[in-house]
Amino acid sequence: MIKFKYSARRDREFPIIPITLIKENVEIDTDALVDSGANISVFREEIAECLEIAIEDGEEILLQGLGGRIVGYIHEIKVRVDDEEFPCTIVFSKELTVGLNILGREGFFEYFQVIFNERGKEVILEKI
Repeated sequence: MIKFKYSARRDREFPIIPITLIKENVEIDTDALVDSGANISVFREEIAECLEIAIEDGEEILLQGLGGRIVGYIHEIKVRVDDEEFPCTIVFSKELTVGLNILGREGFFEYFQVIFNERGKEVILEKI
């Protein structure tokens, strides 16, 4: 079991966790919002650039959410959370305007049981 305290952003607290993205021999540490309402993970363009990924080489997808519709490109990336590594489908988008990377259900919730403890302001991951 892995526990992460919520992180404060703009006077609110969110279930944001530290992760490492791995593409071949390049690794980048970043943070991502664990979002049970998102079908797929969506990350900002600069993360793809750090991993030396040409965004448009992925399969194009249109994503619809509360903020409107954005174009993104699907890539398979290895993700590490704590000591656990697993493949994850991630969409990189130049149009993602929120300041957070988003970890969605596909490719992430399949590896962990995710518990949001709102009262304790922590997210708990249990490996499945």
